[in-house]
Amino acid sequence: MSEDVELEKKLLNNEDISKESLRNELTSHDDESDVLENKLNDSIKKYKEIVELYNAEVFEFDEENEIFKISDNFKAKNEYLYCLYCMENKFRNNEDTLLFEKITAEAIKKYLGKNSQYKLIDNQQDQVSIEEICQKDLSEQAQNNADEKFRNDNPRCDIISWKKIDNRKGKLIILTQCKSGKKWKDGDPVNLRLWTESLINFTSPPIIAYAITDLLSDEEITRYSKEKGLIFDRVRIISLLADASNCILSNLRNKIESKIKNL
Repeated sequence: MSEDVELEKKLLNNEDISKESLRNELTSHDDESDVLENKLNDSIKKYKEIVELYNAEVFEFDEENEIFKISDNFKAKNEYLYCLYCMENKFRNNEDTLLFEKITAEAIKKYLGKNSQYKLIDNQQDQVSIEEICQKDLSEQAQNNADEKFRNDNPRCDIISWKKIDNRKGKLIILTQCKSGKKWKDGDPVNLRLWTESLINFTSPPIIAYAITDLLSDEEITRYSKEKGLIFDRVRIISLLADASNCILSNLRNKIESKIKNL
């Protein structure tokens, strides 16, 4: 995992990485030619595995010249660096946590597509009214004393995202818990039972999701999805935001850039 972070940072901070540049980097180790060639092939394989995880809007691989580079239209470099630095525990305060929630919310909004919306709720628990969200946004029926239960219990949900199908009841709703950094495995998923039995009388069951700054294999996604819900790891989040641009993202990118400069 830490090795992936370093390789990804190299990809982001270089205009391109070629076989020749990797060879020059390795020749400083004074290895025998066959050992050097094996190390070179291993290095290229690792870069290729990372690049292939992301979509073409993030990285490009010129097979003929064996060059890895950032896509010309890639817009989410700051969000990507933010996720990588979170894995190194460099962003840990409440403001940093809220940044990741906003990044995730925008990624899920892109995933859901046109006319989708969201609300951030965890860091504003005292101001959030579930009854008001039900009435104004979700067109769902709040359960008795929903606001009181929301404040007194632990809903374990940072973002409510939704997309309506038409003007009738019933829409796609995603409840997302965010956990940045290395210790995401210790985090609890969305408290679905509280949401469905005590807070909202959903027309159709919501989807629960879990957003992290780590990068997972298919096997890990299969394992942790059963425990925590639909997984949004940094590959999915960054791939979704790769070509995204709006006022909210512009402000987020400026804040992240400022934080990175102060590291």
